[in-house]
Amino acid sequence: MRILHVISGIAREQGGPTFALEGLARAQHQIGLDVTVVATWQMIEGRDNAKTFLDMGVKCHVYGPAHGKFSKLAGLSDILAGHVKNADVVHIHAMWEEVQHVAAVEARKAGVPYVWRACNAISRPIMEKNYWLKRGVLAWRLKRDLNGAAAMHYATANERNESAWLNLKPRAIVEPNGIDVSAAAGDEARFRAAWPQLRGDRVLLFVGRLNREKGLDLLIEAYARLIRAGPSPARNWSLVIVGGDPGRPYRGVVDLLIEEHALGGRVLLTGHLEGQAKADAYAAADLFVLPSRSENFGNVVLEALAAGVPTVVTRGVGLAKDVESMGVGAIADYSVDSLASVLSEWMADDARRERLSEHCRASVADRFAWRAIAERWRSHYQPLHSYSHR
Repeated sequence: MRILHVISGIAREQGGPTFALEGLARAQHQIGLDVTVVATWQMIEGRDNAKTFLDMGVKCHVYGPAHGKFSKLAGLSDILAGHVKNADVVHIHAMWEEVQHVAAVEARKAGVPYVWRACNAISRPIMEKNYWLKRGVLAWRLKRDLNGAAAMHYATANERNESAWLNLKPRAIVEPNGIDVSAAAGDEARFRAAWPQLRGDRVLLFVGRLNREKGLDLLIEAYARLIRAGPSPARNWSLVIVGGDPGRPYRGVVDLLIEEHALGGRVLLTGHLEGQAKADAYAAADLFVLPSRSENFGNVVLEALAAGVPTVVTRGVGLAKDVESMGVGAIADYSVDSLASVLSEWMADDARRERLSEHCRASVADRFAWRAIAERWRSHYQPLHSYSHR
């Protein structure tokens, strides 16, 4: 079966959608599907990351540079028409750029079924940002594109439910992102050698892009409150923030928050890390935190758990219920009071965190292994052959 994945960018700095596609494409190739990835690029890193897919045996074509808010590119219709006609199923990822729209149009023309992975873009909380622009694009063309899909792909039941307000016609497929459980382990000593300012502190780790939606303002204020709280266990902890800020000014906001709360010696910002350096950060972590306002899934939660790190998330994180049901961490409300309280409880309980470490690894391997997810996608794709736009 020939699967064509279409996405607007594959720069790793763009976060979760890229990492999820890397894992899915690799696993699908490994189980014998004929997999091709087509992407546009504005960031040079997105063009160069094609090598990641090629090295895993996945055909990858990147076109650019694209321009503007919608990543427009001359000749995109002809480019995608050639790829679509050679596919049995088109799997479209993300939402607002030109490449997704053109892929949907060309798939309908060719009578090729397409699945649309929304990446949380049409859930109510996300739609509130730039509301009128998004509603305009929906009315102009996107609603028709979505309703023309053979299926909508949601990473969690919560994402599906929060997207129900659009009353889309396609059936829903709820299928999570996965984790490579065979990935090389990190090295705590190497991470601490690279960042000696950590001293002997325990590590509260955040990994993700630096933007408002990730809740870094909430996290920094909650952490500052714990540091100021007399004989708090947090006094022996450093907050490590791993993540880049591609094309956005939010790093400056984070710096100001750290200065405002007098945390200059307590918070380490490493910038974007990947590969072994990122694995080393997880190996050094004693507790992971993702305090997002709204998070479709939370790939970094799986990465942390696969490294054996108990995790605290807010209710807006797509994987929050999984964290709770697997017993590998805790959920906080989206407030400083709640987050500070939950973090304090988990920071203070060394025995509990150590006891859960192996359980974290086993739970992720059981529920989120990429190979099992790829096999399920083979089953999802099979009945779509009967779906046709002709």
